Amino acid sequence: MHTRPTERKPPNSRLRPRFGPGAGSGLALACALISSVGACDAPKDEGAKAGDQQGRAQARAGENGSTQAAPTPASEPTAQLLSNEIIDLSAVLTASPEEAEKLLGAAKEADTHESSCVRFLPERVFFKCEHDMRMYEHPKLGYLTIDYQDGAAAELAFVGPVSEVEFSLDAAMGFLGLVLPGEPRHSNPGANTGKRGDIVDLWDWGNSGARLAIDGHQFRVRISSLNLSWEGTKIEIIDNSPLTSDQQARIMPIKGAAGEAGAGDGDSSSAVSGPLELAPKAG
Repeated sequence: MHTRPTERKPPNSRLRPRFGPGAGSGLALACALISSVGACDAPKDEGAKAGDQQGRAQARAGENGSTQAAPTPASEPTAQLLSNEIIDLSAVLTASPEEAEKLLGAAKEADTHESSCVRFLPERVFFKCEHDMRMYEHPKLGYLTIDYQDGAAAELAFVGPVSEVEFSLDAAMGFLGLVLPGEPRHSNPGANTGKRGDIVDLWDWGNSGARLAIDGHQFRVRISSLNLSWEGTKIEIIDNSPLTSDQQARIMPIKGAAGEAGAGDGDSSSAVSGPLELAPKAG
């Protein structure tokens, strides 16, 4: 279904990005892997940006339940999670650390701190939450990080997949057994490697494109690759569920230009209202 964009031909360089598996370890690195703005910074740092009024408006929107997007027909296809050698996503997503580590083994590093979590619904909304960030080893990965937010696995980042086949978007999705019904948005953000000619390809499925739901939670999916190499690839699965009443009570003012958008902003990441059930796993 998905093909690699052909508008520009990247070089065959195998250079590793700064987040690649050879870049070292440490929870500072794991923190850099958290894709959501504000996940590693306290919201008071966001105060450097103007916009108290916008934050209050978003808080009111959360109180009124208007953070949810327009309903999507229940007849639309949902994501499938196929069997794979890496992870049982349906068992780990939304799981507690204790539940997940029955499958993953003990984390090599961990760090717990209180900060803010973010959702794009489609507006960017921050709320106070507790992060428990853990890094895991796997023979088929550079490493895996999981951000457990308020005790549940909310953001998974698979860095440096090990594969013998040539990199492609379909191969990256198949690596984790992901079958997503919608088409992703493709972009080429800055590589930030300091090396001339490096190109990053980013594919982003919002809620309505991924249609991936587990235990009442909805997830976005992002795949990025430096120079279309496996060692420079990161696959992220990110909780982007509508806020619960408890989370709405913890909304924090965000500050910034009204038009400022994150990677998950816009219709493609809108949360789906109403029931959304995950398609059964295929064997």
